[in-house]
Amino acid sequence: MASLRDPLPDDALSFLRVIADGYAAAGGSWPCWQWVRQQLWTRHDLDAEQILGGLPTWKHDYRPARLGYRGQPIPNIADEVPLSIHGMAYVYPALPAVGQLVDAFLTALRIAAVMQRDITPEPTRPAELKVPVEDFTRTVNTAAGTELTAAQLCAVLRGEPATWLGINQQNSDWTWNLTSVRLAPYAEVRSVDDYLTLLDALVALPEQPALPGYLPPLALPEAFDHLGLAWRIATDQRLFRIPRAAIPAKLTQPAGSQEEFESRCSALCDMMKSFDFPAEGGSLNNMKARLSDLLGEEASGRARSAVDTFRQIFALRAGQQHHGADVSAERARTALGLAQFGTDWAGAWDHLRATAVQALTIIREEISPLTD
Repeated sequence: MASLRDPLPDDALSFLRVIADGYAAAGGSWPCWQWVRQQLWTRHDLDAEQILGGLPTWKHDYRPARLGYRGQPIPNIADEVPLSIHGMAYVYPALPAVGQLVDAFLTALRIAAVMQRDITPEPTRPAELKVPVEDFTRTVNTAAGTELTAAQLCAVLRGEPATWLGINQQNSDWTWNLTSVRLAPYAEVRSVDDYLTLLDALVALPEQPALPGYLPPLALPEAFDHLGLAWRIATDQRLFRIPRAAIPAKLTQPAGSQEEFESRCSALCDMMKSFDFPAEGGSLNNMKARLSDLLGEEASGRARSAVDTFRQIFALRAGQQHHGADVSAERARTALGLAQFGTDWAGAWDHLRATAVQALTIIREEISPLTD
C-alpha cells in the first residue's frame, strides 16, 4: 500500500520546489498555475500538466499539491497552486517560508487538541466549542515562533483532512468549530513525519489485490464468457446480450493513446450495459440484488464488492464524456489504481483490463457452487 512518506520521482520533487519557491517569492501567497507552468518549462524543461496528472492521490482527493482535481483536471492559469502538508514535507525545512506553515500547523493541532480535551459536556447535552481564529492564530504564532495571518493558517487547516471540518468565514472573521473535529489522535504530534504517519490511516486507499503481470489479449472477453456460462447454468438465464460483435473485439486491442484508452473503456462499459437485468433501478443495482438472492445477504459480500468495481469503471467513463463528472471520475481513477500510470495509456489499459477480469472471476467463483 502506498504511503504518504514514500519517495516521489525527481520531476514531482521539482514541481513541489518550484511551488514553494513561488510562495517565498510572493511573500506568503501561493503562485498561480501559469507561473508554475512557465518556471518548470523554462528552468527545468518539464511539463507541469504531465507531472500534475501523475501525482499520487489518496482518499478525499488528498495530494501533494491541492489543485487540478476538483471540477477539471487542469487548472486555469490564474488558479493558485497551494501545497498540502504532505507536499510541504518534501521541501521542509529547507525553505523557511514553507517551514513556518508546517510549524504553525503542527502547533495548531496540539493547541486545538488541548482545547478540545477541556470540553465539559453535560450527561445528556453536548457542549459546543467555537474558536475565533484571530485569537487562535496569535496563540499559535506565540507558541510556534511564526508570523502567520489568520487567513494563512485557515488556508492550511482547510487543506488537511484532519482539520478541514468546521472552518468558516463570515465577512473577514474566521471561526473554527472544534465541537466535532476528531483531533485526539494528533494531540502528541511533534513532527511532520508524526503527522503523516497518523494521516496515512485516514487517507490510505484499500490495498489493491495482486493482479497478474501479463494477460493474453483474449483474457477479458473470455472472462465475460466464463461468467456468462456459469451464470446460465446457475440461474437458467442469460447474463448479457451483446448488441454488436465489435464490442468484445475492442477489448482485445491495446491502447497506445488517450483516445484509444477511452475507446477501450467505452467498449468495456458497453459490455456491462449488456447485462440482461431490468433497467429500472439500474442494471448493476439489480445485479447486486440478484447476487444477494442467489447467495444470501452475508455470503454475497465479495461478489457485490466486485460489482462495485464495475461502478467505478462506469464513473471513470462518465468523466471522459461529461465535464460535470470529473470529480467522481478522478476518485474512480484512484480507487481503480490508475493514478500511478499518469499518461502511460498502455499500462493503464492493461491494469484496468486485469482489474475487470479479476472482478468477473470473483463473481464466477462465488456462484460456482450453484453450478454443481
